[in-house]
Amino acid sequence: MIQRFQCAVCLAVSLAAFAGLIESKALADSTHYTYQGRLEQNGSAVSGLYDLRFRVFPTLYSDVPISTTYADDHPINDGLFTARIEIAPIYSIGPRWIEISVRPGSVSNSDRSDASYTKLNPRQELTPTPYAILAYKAAGLSLPIDEAQNALFTSFKIKNDSGGAVMGESVSSVGVAAKSASGIALYAVADAGGMAGVFQGPVSVSQRVAINYGNTTSIALVCNGSAAKPGGGSWTVLSDERAKQNIRPLRGALERVLQLQGFTFEYTPAALQSGLALAGPQIGLVAQQVERVFPEWVEQDDDGTKLVTERGTTALFVEALRELRAEKDAEIDALQSQLDALREQVEAMRAALAGR
Repeated sequence: MIQRFQCAVCLAVSLAAFAGLIESKALADSTHYTYQGRLEQNGSAVSGLYDLRFRVFPTLYSDVPISTTYADDHPINDGLFTARIEIAPIYSIGPRWIEISVRPGSVSNSDRSDASYTKLNPRQELTPTPYAILAYKAAGLSLPIDEAQNALFTSFKIKNDSGGAVMGESVSSVGVAAKSASGIALYAVADAGGMAGVFQGPVSVSQRVAINYGNTTSIALVCNGSAAKPGGGSWTVLSDERAKQNIRPLRGALERVLQLQGFTFEYTPAALQSGLALAGPQIGLVAQQVERVFPEWVEQDDDGTKLVTERGTTALFVEALRELRAEKDAEIDALQSQLDALREQVEAMRAALAGR
């Protein structure tokens, strides 16, 4: 019984192509594909002559194959083999699924019955990637063949002890692409003395960025820990007068600020578990109270947790101080007027007493 099958799929290229040597026929010969695999029986690589059957289906569960290719008495050395498959172009026709069956080479080639073959499940999808090479569900294949097959990532591995391992270069499109339906599309790990990633040029992220944070969130940027900005200061804000309209003086800033109240508190265990809070005594505001005064400062996460983002705080405090100054100046002016009046009264009384 065939218990395990490991394989890689590429478009009309040799095994050396995984190291970067791509022949021109990879694009020109669109109906011929090279299937490379590793065949094991009871956990051990097989060697000898075997009959291989490759059937291509339009779906994972379809019963009617689009094409069938037989590789009779095919040589397999230490489990490794390469077979040429001829099917319709997968670029333009749609998805394709390949089913592989195997039997000993001693069986007569005239016998094409299903019963004589052992199917290797499950079927594998042939996903086209023009101008590139795709190893899909490689199930342990690595270059060079690596003995560490029980590591975290074993589907496909390229190792270079002295230089770079993978390079993608494109003139006007994507150099390297990674996609995952529900897991991690691209995972980078560096030793203590290295860096997991270096970018030379602009970096664009269309969804969210999380630093040292493993949970899901609706927040665009999450940093679990301290973040440093050389020179300090806040985030740069567009403030050019030419970029603004409906400019009006801010009124009532002091009154609104005085409606807020600061608190000391500690976050709950659930909040600490979320990765959005710090342990120990904290100082801050309460979102429910802030929402009554500055509703534009308050947002909600996906689970309904309220978050506070202070906006325009500098302008708010500037105007609050100006209003406080004006208020105190008015009080001082009033007191000065009263003092001047009292002085006049005292002088008048002194003059009256002196005239007696």
